[in-house]
Amino acid sequence: MNKPEFLPSEIEPSKAVTIMVHGLNTKPSALLSIANFLTQNGSDVVLISLTGHKNDSQNLAAITRENWISDLLEAYHYSRDLIKKDNLRSIFFVGFSLGALAHLDVLTHYPEIANCDKMVLLAPANAPKWSTHLIKCFFFMNNKSGIPSLAPKKYRCQNKTPVQAYKVLFKMKKAIENEKYRHLNIPTMAVMDAKDETISLGYLKKIIKTYQLTNWKIYTLNSQLKGKHSSYHHLIIDEHSMGSENWNRLIQRIKTFFYI
Repeated sequence: MNKPEFLPSEIEPSKAVTIMVHGLNTKPSALLSIANFLTQNGSDVVLISLTGHKNDSQNLAAITRENWISDLLEAYHYSRDLIKKDNLRSIFFVGFSLGALAHLDVLTHYPEIANCDKMVLLAPANAPKWSTHLIKCFFFMNNKSGIPSLAPKKYRCQNKTPVQAYKVLFKMKKAIENEKYRHLNIPTMAVMDAKDETISLGYLKKIIKTYQLTNWKIYTLNSQLKGKHSSYHHLIIDEHSMGSENWNRLIQRIKTFFYI
């Protein structure tokens, strides 16, 4: 279990605490652009480093669902203590890909501990494309065997993602579906690039309809914008990865959505 990093609000008193979680094989620091924007606008930030994504003893090849659930529960305990101490009003959440999925898993199964007022899900991994499921063809391999990462080097922890990490990801997805998205109809902004290589916009819309997630809204980025420094559409976490126009629009939408 990794202790979360605390980034204090630059405005006092703080208006909220925002828990943030990175994606699979993505450096936790990749979310600092959004985190810094939130602190500048009045929210404390609790930045999680999922087990296996930092200089810890737990390797991604040996990861379990319980490891990542524990990381999130620890962040919620930490955030609750902040609210009690500073009389903050709200807990928000921002998660990218696996981070979004893991949070949904925790909200579903531990509602007495994990519950937030609003959440922003960036390319949430609960709606993988059919082609993403082809990764399961590698599940017969040794858990330490790796699948090459498509993310730019500056964002990724390792050049390859161990098969075991993908097994846990799909296990989390199934765990949420088994509970029929229980406890998850809270105000949510799901952000997608329609050209995302791994997550399906159509599948996400189907999930919202099937499980009557009436408080979920989808915000779609402009896939055609020039100025993106990466051709990888799944990566939507900062100005460099999504382009200046998308970035400026997104952070203003987050600000309005969170009322900070």
